[in-house]
Amino acid sequence: MKANVLLDWLGFTVRCQSYDVKGEQHSSHISDAHRVIAEMLKLPLDLFLPMERGGRYGYRQGLAYNGIEVYYDGFGEMGVNEGMSGNACRVYETHRPILELLKDLRGSEPNVNITRVDIACDDYSGILDMKRIEDEIRAGKLRANAHKKRMIVDLDGKNRLEENTIYIGSAQSERRVRIYDKAKEQGDYEKTWIRLELVARRKHAAAVVEAIVDSGLELGATVAGIIADNMAFVENDDSNVSRCSLQKWWADFLEVVAKIKLMIKMVPVNTADRLKVYLEDYISASLWTCEQVYGDGFLDSLIKKGVQKAGRRHQKMIDEYIKGLLAS
Repeated sequence: MKANVLLDWLGFTVRCQSYDVKGEQHSSHISDAHRVIAEMLKLPLDLFLPMERGGRYGYRQGLAYNGIEVYYDGFGEMGVNEGMSGNACRVYETHRPILELLKDLRGSEPNVNITRVDIACDDYSGILDMKRIEDEIRAGKLRANAHKKRMIVDLDGKNRLEENTIYIGSAQSERRVRIYDKAKEQGDYEKTWIRLELVARRKHAAAVVEAIVDSGLELGATVAGIIADNMAFVENDDSNVSRCSLQKWWADFLEVVAKIKLMIKMVPVNTADRLKVYLEDYISASLWTCEQVYGDGFLDSLIKKGVQKAGRRHQKMIDEYIKGLLAS
């Protein structure tokens, strides 16, 4: 790819054993946050300080080091959350290659849930031209998996173009492409710097990391392959848009040989099925251990306690599951 490609955001959560204090549930302890820092991020603990504002995103507490933020003590099964902005990713790379972290996260599934990945493709050559891209979209020459396209143009007090941003995909979708003039965003009206940013969330974020780690290609080639599978600027030279040839400037920019299709893992839609997957993945080993220690009657006693503790939401899962069986 004819661009400087780098990771511009990384977010993930790590599952932990929740605990109760006086009837209030906590998703993780500070020791869990320390374990994420030391064992996953592989950074020294003494670099991280408590965040003055505490936690956010529903977490009560947080630790931070130069934009690398680790949140803990949430509710329910929230575990520990980590977030790195673009600048924080650059800080992280002064300690360790970020690709090594991605490999560790890939190897830690399903205990790790990758929630967001942004990848920036910075063009300094002028091959990405905002006016041309806008014109081609208006002319219907963009082939994309996303149906929604949005363009934002802002002028400053001197009527100079201050921001020109094109979004391909909705803000609510799990994948979105943003193209904008990064130089003007930085207040530089002379420099050529256009950024194409791939934003992936939830299942798509995990699939992007999987593609980066497993493809065996350089980061730029992998990202180019992912983008090529999602969008293309084409010539209107065939009645079937899928057979239209690529515009030369777009083909030159990607320099891609083959598309890379993301492997999106399907999640059970039924609430009871999701609960079953969770028990099998995260609780089954603990149950087996307790049964070995406390005897064969342990599971029976646990189920009896469950009958007493079950509430409306548990009955709702049962009702929905039965309803689904009858409908099928």
